[in-house]
Amino acid sequence: MKDQLPLNETRLERILIGSDEIAARLETLAAEIARDLKGRGDVTLVGILKGAAPFMADLARAMSRQNIPGIHLSFIRASTYGKGM
Repeated sequence: MKDQLPLNETRLERILIGSDEIAARLETLAAEIARDLKGRGDVTLVGILKGAAPFMADLARAMSRQNIPGIHLSFIRASTYGKGM
């Protein structure tokens, strides 16, 4: 892998949003989704590979704690053609 750092080294200068803040926001988002979907049945979360997978898994777990039934995950792969943006 190109430009791979040694284990336990990072190029991060600082953490902008801590893991506790992200976890709390996920719980709030799951509660909002539960409220909006009340009585609607199954829900499918759709994310773009590869970066969305950890977030979607955390969101699905938070939604499950809100007793949302039938949570399904689906992923799409996106790519650019040509010179991109």
